[in-house]
Amino acid sequence: MATRPQVIGAVLVGGQSRRMGQDKARLQWEGEPLAVRVAERLRAVTGRVVFVGGAGRGYEDLGHPWFPDPPGLAGRGPMAGLLAALALAERVLLLACDLPTIEPRFLRRLLGLAGRHPIAIPLVAGRLQPLCAVYGGAGTAERARASLAVGSGRMSDLLQVAGAITLPELALGPPAEVARQLHNLNDPSALSAIAENH
Repeated sequence: MATRPQVIGAVLVGGQSRRMGQDKARLQWEGEPLAVRVAERLRAVTGRVVFVGGAGRGYEDLGHPWFPDPPGLAGRGPMAGLLAALALAERVLLLACDLPTIEPRFLRRLLGLAGRHPIAIPLVAGRLQPLCAVYGGAGTAERARASLAVGSGRMSDLLQVAGAITLPELALGPPAEVARQLHNLNDPSALSAIAENH
């Protein structure tokens, strides 16, 4: 039996994108789909990258393997996508697909700060950033399933796993730089604003 990779990168796709009005994974950014842009930056850090999440759409054409939500969890949000990724590797560097300004050096810093902790989630300006975080460890998948079973599915529930930590903003870099790295696209106005400042 082949051993699982120690760490992979996983890009969340298949979200509802209600405010954007179109599938953010396929949104064009500088001539390529947004999910592909994010995946290539992630690949520079982890080597192997997969797309996870969603069901019934198909993302095989975007150049990386796609693993939909596990059976019975279709449409249950990021936690379901994380479970798909955790089935593939011991640890997962998980990213939302709507982070066009994320850079490999920031992701390397994040992975380094995570160290041996099973879960490491940035805490920026008082808010958790669970869609740019490290997940793994024996109890993480079990805790994720338990959260989904009770109808929560909040990524913050995973901080209950023994050894989980939050990463302070200042450890990740100067506040303005961290904010730029984590600038996500939620709606067309955010798309216009970030394009102007890029």
